[in-house]
Amino acid sequence: TPLGEDEYFVRTEKVPVGVELAEEIVEWPVERWLAQARQLFRNPLIDLLEGQSNSQVVIPSQVVARSGEVVSPSLVALGQEMYQELFKDTLEYSLTSAQAIAHYSGEILQLRLGTKDRRISSLPWEVLHAGDRPLATGTDVIFSRYQPNTCLPKQTRTRTPEEPLKILMAIAAP
Repeated sequence: TPLGEDEYFVRTEKVPVGVELAEEIVEWPVERWLAQARQLFRNPLIDLLEGQSNSQVVIPSQVVARSGEVVSPSLVALGQEMYQELFKDTLEYSLTSAQAIAHYSGEILQLRLGTKDRRISSLPWEVLHAGDRPLATGTDVIFSRYQPNTCLPKQTRTRTPEEPLKILMAIAAP
């Protein structure tokens, strides 16, 4: 939940039995993360189609993380920084406890990220990296995100059995 310029209230809402609820007020460099993500997701083919040369696209050779660490710009580095800034203090303890309980009980942990801010929801949360391990593509965590207080429109009519059912499914590899 946004509190001010780059200041957010983050909390856990549903946790396994035995895990304490956590909440923190954090300060994130959202504009820098968004700019870095735009550069990393930029398609050079679009530049060519728009008549721009590659020399006009500037990607910095180094990015200084808030920890002071100098990293090369990459989705992994961005995901690592976002993970470190999201899971600190009580939130880190809550996640670690939930992961341990899920592992011990042989279950998969479901991590749902709900965002109430348009800028925050524009960030590529799917690139979160716990160290060198991607969080969203692991086999021990199911990651999804949603926007709270939104709902699908109510269906106005009932389908007959003869009507085709349309399903949109997106699958990525690997």
